[in-house]
Amino acid sequence: MLKIKLIGIGAAGNKAAIAAFEKGVVAEDELLLINSNLGDIPQEYKKYGTVLSDKVAGTGKERSIAREIAIEYLDSADNVVDDFVSDADLVCLVNSSEGGTGSGASSVLYKYLLNVSSKSVLGFVFTGFEEDSRGLKNTLEFFKDIDPEIAVQVISNKKFLPLLGKNKLKAERLANEEFVQRLRIISGHEMHESAQNIDKTDLLKLVTTPGFMQVEHMVLKPEPATTEQMNQLMEDMLNNSKSLKTTPTCKRLGAVVSVADNFKEMVDYSFEELIKKYGTPYELFTHVQDATKFGNELYVIAAGIEMPLDAIKDVYDKFEAKVQQVATGDNGFADAVKGMVDDKGDDMFNLRRKEQATQEELLERKKKFSEMFSK
Repeated sequence: MLKIKLIGIGAAGNKAAIAAFEKGVVAEDELLLINSNLGDIPQEYKKYGTVLSDKVAGTGKERSIAREIAIEYLDSADNVVDDFVSDADLVCLVNSSEGGTGSGASSVLYKYLLNVSSKSVLGFVFTGFEEDSRGLKNTLEFFKDIDPEIAVQVISNKKFLPLLGKNKLKAERLANEEFVQRLRIISGHEMHESAQNIDKTDLLKLVTTPGFMQVEHMVLKPEPATTEQMNQLMEDMLNNSKSLKTTPTCKRLGAVVSVADNFKEMVDYSFEELIKKYGTPYELFTHVQDATKFGNELYVIAAGIEMPLDAIKDVYDKFEAKVQQVATGDNGFADAVKGMVDDKGDDMFNLRRKEQATQEELLERKKKFSEMFSK
């Protein structure tokens, strides 16, 4: 398994990270909760928390406040991030795109971890219920700020609502459970030694591929009797995704098949359904393990997908409509979000290893990082 350090940012991110800890996906030394205040963190988890600033009691959903206090915190002696991530193979951040602290501070922390700590970063983002103008605006600005060097995946809270009678609390709980399951998959918790194996290096290449990432999973019920039934179950899984709609542009694709011996022959190991959905990958990793102990299940990681511009434009359309409804008179935001995602290529087909910085290098990088935001 990969050595993952998990950082929850903001109220939504803190709740999700605590859920992962309670399910045993991360240990005590792998959990950090960051917020603008500790009021949202349950008493028993405050020992894992750190406050970005003692000058503010919250950000009021304003990303600019969160960005400012995050920069000040990372440049201060109170910064615990450096030590926390020092031995990580991968740093995972989880936050909401709609809240102020989660949306604003995470964008700064992405850049810090990449440029100062020299860590590979994977962001888990909850896009919320897309109801109020401030939240929609924060989501747009969050995606505009995403560094092209990180991997990011999205869980849409609103996609859990149709079957719940619009119960938002249940939807949030199910979204957190989805996050925990995805974290188990990308960390290797669901993979066990077998003859057809995705090893640690393969997994690290998959989950550190920059760009948008889709992680899907399903229990194979009813148990398929033919290849066609297996493919139908796979298609149903993809159509029921709780993420954003993407284009078939993935760079790497991983499939973990956990099936009993009598089912192994019916699996289409060319994974045509996955390739139809995600595109032809540069590298395809396959892991086949015995389901006798673990059940008949399928896990999929599609990495390096182009950012889902259509889904982001849908958010913009909703934002524009909400602005008209509340009559703010703000008509300049459209220009600000033009070119939200750059289409840049890079050498993503090599394992992205980074050497740990010396103390002197770390201090110099922190200085440059601070200067980056002071200009």
